[in-house]
Amino acid sequence: MAQSPPEQRALARRLKDAETSARAAGYSEVLERFGSAVLSSDAVIARSLAIVQDIVEGGRTYTSYHRQLASGARLAEDNEWDRTRTQVEAAIFPNFHQEIVFGSLSMDERGMAGYGAYVMVLKEPLIARRASVFEANPFILAEKLGWLLTKPIPPGHRATWSERHMLAKVKLHAELSETTQDADFPRILAADHGGTGNSDFIEVHIYGPLSKYSIKKVVGPQPRTREDRLIADRLRRKLAEIGAALETA
Repeated sequence: MAQSPPEQRALARRLKDAETSARAAGYSEVLERFGSAVLSSDAVIARSLAIVQDIVEGGRTYTSYHRQLASGARLAEDNEWDRTRTQVEAAIFPNFHQEIVFGSLSMDERGMAGYGAYVMVLKEPLIARRASVFEANPFILAEKLGWLLTKPIPPGHRATWSERHMLAKVKLHAELSETTQDADFPRILAADHGGTGNSDFIEVHIYGPLSKYSIKKVVGPQPRTREDRLIADRLRRKLAEIGAALETA
């Protein structure tokens, strides 16, 4: 879908407008540096230590929200997101929404804390051919665009993995200026305000499940309890066996 001509034409038009605005305001060079930096970004998924343990130590695959519901591994929560999630995702991914795993783009190996303290940084070669990026949380974007779920989403708000820098420039050019430093790029790309609906980031949509072999590293806080420290020690060994790592700070 991200490769379809209407999507790519719409994205190209939006990118041209973003570059024109940056040129008029005198920060074209900053916008180009930002785009180059985004090309080095990772797909990350923030989850609890227990879920990471299930994947790495238990050998379970990480599946979509809908597959987890169907298998009984997860229960829908009584909140506004889960009550409308099926219809929103079905509109974005017609006839295959149950296959999509969600992540976010990150330049600093940080995820959205509201989803979990431990961040799985994914191996690009194992997701690039089955991943696309989406401008924002679909619920938020639907409200912003006044998008009716009975209609196709307006084109130009998603991109292929290799064109994620284009979508980032389109979305975030207004957050840049002549004085923006490279060190500011990570927080501009992903603004974590806590909770599961308050943050602003570019979503990564991955088709199909993930396994422990999809993980490049896991990044998280130092475990506080003895039990969690033991889990972390085992995870570190298990990850090392498959050429990955656990980093805690």
